[in-house]
Amino acid sequence: MTTISREEFEELVRHDAALLDALRACPDPKTAWETAERLAAERGYHLAPPPEKEALSDDELDHVAGGLDPALMAEQEINRYSWFVTLLRRLMGAEDENV
Repeated sequence: MTTISREEFEELVRHDAALLDALRACPDPKTAWETAERLAAERGYHLAPPPEKEALSDDELDHVAGGLDPALMAEQEINRYSWFVTLLRRLMGAEDENV
């Protein structure tokens, strides 16, 4: 049996309508991986296990967190420097305003 990654399996699914239908018929997310493993095995493949999850470091979290400034949560002030607020301000043309 050949071991393939999740990405390689996804490529197989894109080109096999029967495989896609079988995955869509999976009853719930908890059994989805087992279903994918079984379907891959039926086609002569072994799926490599999914990568382990790991927590973000504080520095990584600072780069992806946004919205409310935790230091100002009592006042519910929006953090102007979050990526999401910056994106919205750019899209609305309000980047130069002192809002």
